[in-house]
Amino acid sequence: MSATEPTDAVLDRILVRYHDKHREELAWLVSLSRTVEKVHAAHAEVPKGLGDLMAALHEDIEAEMQREEDEVFPLMRRGDAAALAGAVTRMRESHRRHAEGFARIRAATNGLHLPADACRTWTTLYEALATFGDDLRDHIALEDEVLLPRFAA
Repeated sequence: MSATEPTDAVLDRILVRYHDKHREELAWLVSLSRTVEKVHAAHAEVPKGLGDLMAALHEDIEAEMQREEDEVFPLMRRGDAAALAGAVTRMRESHRRHAEGFARIRAATNGLHLPADACRTWTTLYEALATFGDDLRDHIALEDEVLLPRFAA
């Protein structure tokens, strides 16, 4: 994705590649996190609190994506830079929160390092979290480095 790609194309890619995918994955990741916590509650390396961390991140990301889709992206499609000054700042702040939220998840999971006796479900969870973390990082970078500079004051 280049800085010269039309704004509409960037927005469409964000919606399909990231927003739609995050919506598919996040509820499942919350559920899977809670399952691993419950099934392995007695395990010394269980990621205690992971389900709650995932639920909080899910809620925060979903609220931000909805705000972007309802308020921010329509203004961007119209090229209304003057109306976007506060929105750009809020998006950057939400991106910092999302990155911090995922950092808490990495900390709770020992850097997504599996115990030697991890079951298939636990392994699937950590693999999916790693993929989600990469996607979240790429999503944030696309918005911060390609999209938002077009509307920064």
